[in-house]
Amino acid sequence: MAKYDPYAIRRCVRQTVEIEGTHGFVTKSFTKSEGEYHPVIGTESGQWECDCPDWMYRKRRTGEPCKHIRRALAQLARKGLL
Repeated sequence: MAKYDPYAIRRCVRQTVEIEGTHGFVTKSFTKSEGEYHPVIGTESGQWECDCPDWMYRKRRTGEPCKHIRRALAQLARKGLL
């Protein structure tokens, strides 16, 4: 099993926009070499969404975050915005 590398995770997610408490990110796909997804986190509303298939077809119904949203939430937490 590979050792956890928090710096590798940080490099995989990049914030692209922040407008009135809504933070948009771009993150690389785990499974597609050229793919990327765009999680959006609302720090004031407490809502999030992503354009990945896992979120669109499974997690949206349960309200659970996908791995892309979790990465974006972790970055916001490190910055003290959550």
